[in-house]
Amino acid sequence: MTRNPLMFAGAVTAVLALLLDAVSPARAELRIDITRGKVEPMPIAIPAFSGSGGDENQTGQEIAGVISADLERSGLFRPLDPRSFIQTSQRPMLSRGSATGGKSMHRGW
Repeated sequence: MTRNPLMFAGAVTAVLALLLDAVSPARAELRIDITRGKVEPMPIAIPAFSGSGGDENQTGQEIAGVISADLERSGLFRPLDPRSFIQTSQRPMLSRGSATGGKSMHRGW
């Protein structure tokens, strides 16, 4: 029995090709689609800005209304109804904000 050198070289080449293919990195395509996430607006409490009285209080309510409308139109925030606020004093108790569902409270002093 004689060995054919060409056949032996072909077999060695095939084995090497299989070994190299087994150790090569996987070529899987990774696609991440971030355009279809579900974003729920964050509840936010925005009380009226207070003033020293009269026109300043009215202006503070208007400013709070503009800020609330802008944040709501962004789609990222859901301003809470001011009637749901627990307290209306000058210094809010931030620990009670969660009772109305708010995660953030902004106040101008």
